[in-house]
Amino acid sequence: MSNDPYDEMRWTPGTGEGLTFDEQYRAAQLPLVSPEHPRALDCLSGRDYHKGRYERARVSIVGDLGRPFLAQDTCRHLLRRLEASTFAEKVAFELIETRAPNIHCTLVGDINPTSDQRNDANQLLREAPALMPVMHGPFIGQFNRGRIYLPLEFTRCSDMGLLDALSAVFGRKRQRFIAIGLVNLRDELDAQEAQDLSTILTDLNRTRTQLPITALSWTSTNDDLTLEMNRLETIPLAMEKSA
Repeated sequence: MSNDPYDEMRWTPGTGEGLTFDEQYRAAQLPLVSPEHPRALDCLSGRDYHKGRYERARVSIVGDLGRPFLAQDTCRHLLRRLEASTFAEKVAFELIETRAPNIHCTLVGDINPTSDQRNDANQLLREAPALMPVMHGPFIGQFNRGRIYLPLEFTRCSDMGLLDALSAVFGRKRQRFIAIGLVNLRDELDAQEAQDLSTILTDLNRTRTQLPITALSWTSTNDDLTLEMNRLETIPLAMEKSA
């Protein structure tokens, strides 16, 4: 049995199977990546998307990573493999550069905090040390199928305790899936292309990197790609002193 907590969520192509976008991706991200794509959805039943955007801005607490994240070895190796792939023209490379300043991981998403909740959350954050999750290799899931993520696993007791306490401020449990969205596809893949992508992801799957997160931000955005993201407040986390 695998000890990878994300294996059960992972997309893998069956024999002769391509990669097709799911409804979530078609409504939330494809309209921003490739607005004229015939599979793009203007809206999605039960959700407030309209051509990839939502009217009410969503406030979240995120781990700030930004452009320096692209210098990570895993990122560089992944992008090089994608650039040399059979389906390179279907990868929205230009979007990576556009989004670079806003690269992040969402820790608590889509909240509408009261002033008391915001104060309680900030008190927790101002006393917290830097987070040190383990970053896994690149991943495409069954949900939002069309975007490549780099999942994070929080293994330290102090990290898990902070995330539990922070989520509890808003009456929630800690998010099961915390990841960095990095690469978007602009078109679906045929069977051979899907197999080629699966090979790239499998080759990099066991990569593990400790990723310090030294600042958290309150952010506001009207789209899931954070093409426009307002930082409402940024709180630096304390760096632990070495012995």
